[in-house]
This record gives sequence, structure tokens and C-alpha cells, in this order.
Amino acid sequence: MKYSVFTVMLPEWTPEEAAPRLAAAGYEGVEWRVNLPPTKAIDSVPSAGRYWSANRCTIDVNSLPGAAASVREMTERAGLKLCALGTYTDASDYAEVRKVMEASAIMGCPMLRIGPPRFGDGDDYNALFSKAVEDFGKVEAAAKEFGVKATIEVHMNTITSSPSLAHRLASHFDPRYVGVILDAGNMVFEGYENYSLALQLLGPYLAHVHVKNYSWRKVGEKDGTAVWTAEPDTMWGGSADYRRLLGLLKGIGYSGYLSFEDFNEALPTTEKLTRNIEYMRRLEASL
Repeated sequence: MKYSVFTVMLPEWTPEEAAPRLAAAGYEGVEWRVNLPPTKAIDSVPSAGRYWSANRCTIDVNSLPGAAASVREMTERAGLKLCALGTYTDASDYAEVRKVMEASAIMGCPMLRIGPPRFGDGDDYNALFSKAVEDFGKVEAAAKEFGVKATIEVHMNTITSSPSLAHRLASHFDPRYVGVILDAGNMVFEGYENYSLALQLLGPYLAHVHVKNYSWRKVGEKDGTAVWTAEPDTMWGGSADYRRLLGLLKGIGYSGYLSFEDFNEALPTTEKLTRNIEYMRRLEASL
């Protein structure tokens, strides 16, 4: 297996600081976070919120595609492969889709995350799905033009919260240009399906794998009923079964990256980087 890090989990570091540290820790690849730059200082937000509201390890989306060549040079200088871009671009924003795809092509990056519609109680799933098929049709055409692949993440609170829902959307398109990011950690939160079933269903649409973990914890009681919440956990302490998933990925000949996206607060960032890859390689060796 090949390992990378989605830099959303490195909020304290700049990209220039992160790249050589990832290489030194034994990672082969990096998945750069692409979004607006942080507007808050990292010490001004709650620790668990720093990944999103104060994340320094972010490529400024407004700097692209102009800064793409320098991002590529920085990545290659560290000896890393740029395996994916973790953008926050929605499929409905066609102008930005084209911008980040052009940047991805310049960087030599094969794939980038493009967001499906979010979903919550009261939303009309069927209407959102129809619109997503229309939007991703344009995304597919742009991906073909730029020679990259758009990826749809299995993610809670979206219309693709399970592998089968992600496949339902992706299957309208050519898997050379539209694929799926499998995320077993997100599937703890919402959308769990048998891993073997998920991999068989996704087939050629499986493009990338995110790795993190969650656990459900009882946090109180309301009107005599237990209240539970899913919280980030360590790779070895959460509910997702990575020994099983690794074995299944090995069985299908998966040759892509496993990209860490670890939000647990039990360990500092540097220790997460070293212990996570050691843990996963130990699991691999046991298979």
C-alpha cells in the first residue's frame, strides 16, 4: 500500500513546512488541502476546530492556477507524489471546477475532490440527485478536457453518505473521469456498509481511500433517551476495522493511496504522523 496525508490534519504547519516532514516520516504522497486561506489565528479557535477555520496547511484556491507550478515544484522537491487535491469546490460551481482542474493538470496531480450536494432533514433528495447528475455531467466533460479525474467522497451529511449512494451518482459517468473516495471513518458516522459489498459495488469507480476513525459515545440523556455522538478517535481505537479493509483492498489489487485524515485530539500532530503509518504498516504485515 502507498500512504499519503490529506493536509487538513496538519493545521499548525504551512505547506512548505509539511512537505519535508511528511517525506521524513515515510509517506510517499501528499493530498493538499485547497480552500480559502485561514482568517483566524490557530490559537484563537477551539483545538478541534483548527482543522477547518485556522488551517495553515492550505493551498489558497484563489492563487490557482497561477501558483500551480510552484506547488508542484515544492512537492517534488520534498520527494513526494501529489496523489490528489482535497478541494472544497462544489460541482455546481463550474467556473471554479475548471480553475482547480487546470491547476491539477499543471501540478501533474491525477485527481481532485469535487463536492456533491449536502443533505439534511427536510431536503428533497431526488431533486438534489437530479441536479447533481446534471452538474457532474459538466464536471466529467471538464475532467476529460484537462486529463484528470473528479472524485466524489463518501461523506456524512451529503447525498453520497454511503458507498452505494456515491456509486449511484458516479455510475452515470466514465470511471476514467469520475471516481469515488472510500472513507471508512465517515461510514462510522453515517452510511456504513459491508466493506466487501462496497468494494465490489464500486469496482472501477474506486479512485482513492481516506483513512481516519470515529467512535460513538454516549454524551447525555434527553427525556429518558440516551444521546450519542460520533467523535474522532485514534486509528486503532475507533470503530472502523482497518485490518479487514486492508485485507479486502489487498484482495482486489488496489494500487492507489491510503490518505490519512486524522482528526483525533488524543495525540499531537507529529505523533499522529509517525504512529498512524507504523500502525497501518503493521496491519499490512500481518495479512
